[in-house]
Amino acid sequence: MIRFITEAMAPVRYAQKPEVFSRRRDDLNEVLVHVGLRVNEEGKLARGPAASTLGQAARHANSLRAELRRRGTHPQVLAYCTQEILTKNAFHASLEAAKSVFDRLRQLTGEQLDGSQLVDAVLMPDSTGTPRVAVNSGATPTETGEQRDTAAPCSPRRPSGSAPGTTPTSIKRG
Repeated sequence: MIRFITEAMAPVRYAQKPEVFSRRRDDLNEVLVHVGLRVNEEGKLARGPAASTLGQAARHANSLRAELRRRGTHPQVLAYCTQEILTKNAFHASLEAAKSVFDRLRQLTGEQLDGSQLVDAVLMPDSTGTPRVAVNSGATPTETGEQRDTAAPCSPRRPSGSAPGTTPTSIKRG
């Protein structure tokens, strides 16, 4: 098994696709950490701390993606920020994840609005009292509040005109 992993994870195999190496290494490390092993940067097995819980495994595997999966992050959100996760850029990964919500709202409704206008148009109740995209049945005051609270943090956060995969100049980090 050790020989197989070492050969399969030889960095030379990933010269054209280093992001595939990172993803596979993270996936392997998330499992191997339970027995005190990990795949290092050279693609070789090395000893490391053993984890006894899933949370410890995600931390020891040093995988943002593993932690996000453990927390139940929707796969479509992860798809938007895979590159940023693989390069371990949490700032840009969270930015791309936030942008994915706006794109998904546009896909679901056909709206072409952006930012707070989009959120208000699709998540807030219309004249009939029903939102175009509901997060729950809205049958109780608690659910109505949950719908409103879902829309609230989305409105002011996304810079207008910022498409997925791009970062507005005013918030780029070096």
